[in-house]
Amino acid sequence: MNANGLAKHYDKLTAEERFALTMQAIARDDDPELARLGTAAQRFRLSVPDTSPYLDAFQEVRLCAMIELLDLAAYLDDMMSHLDEAAAEQGRDSYYDVSEVEAALANAESTDEVSLQVSGLVMSAGYLLKTRMAGWQLWCVRRHLPPLAFLKDLPGYERMMRVLELTQDAPDQRGRAFTAAAMLNWLNRVARGLGKPNLTELPCTAEAIADDYEWLFEVRRRSHAGEPLGKYHPDAGECLGKDPAPAR
Repeated sequence: MNANGLAKHYDKLTAEERFALTMQAIARDDDPELARLGTAAQRFRLSVPDTSPYLDAFQEVRLCAMIELLDLAAYLDDMMSHLDEAAAEQGRDSYYDVSEVEAALANAESTDEVSLQVSGLVMSAGYLLKTRMAGWQLWCVRRHLPPLAFLKDLPGYERMMRVLELTQDAPDQRGRAFTAAAMLNWLNRVARGLGKPNLTELPCTAEAIADDYEWLFEVRRRSHAGEPLGKYHPDAGECLGKDPAPAR
């Protein structure tokens, strides 16, 4: 029996059985099977508070934000360990401090490319972690939400905050993170080494990250509310056509 023949009996399955088949179809990118399962599914009416689409969308956005923050924190932690090992092998207390690296980046005649690249990986990771947290906080402020209250109950929060603390400046030393200007210099140094044109502005800023969270939030809210999603640009968090009003 072919797939279409089998699909005629999908309505005899329980919702739990169709759920398992649906997840398997998603895992193998089987769109025709997803359509057949969707057609066979029974429908029921559901009444929820009008805040539910917002709550569901926020839950998804906060999990996405936390996963990204944890991934960056783990990467920065790993890179700092590698940098400390490299320094120990050379009998140094540290490989480079942030100020030295930024000064070398600003010097077009600096030739210590390997050291700059190794140290730059650490400090660029610090910049990304610090900036992503700033982007999350900015989005929460725009939405009048407490930025950290809904991250504290998630696994990995304390470790993420410990690593994030290392990117902050202290009275006696700079944090393990580039400034925006130094980050741009580092990216352009890497670009020149690859024969690519220089960037004129950073692609990763707190404002851009906050905008992307807003885009994701609106997409998920509309989906949960059963509203048309409209046409979205495939490569950016921007609506084409009727945009939702920006939050203030």
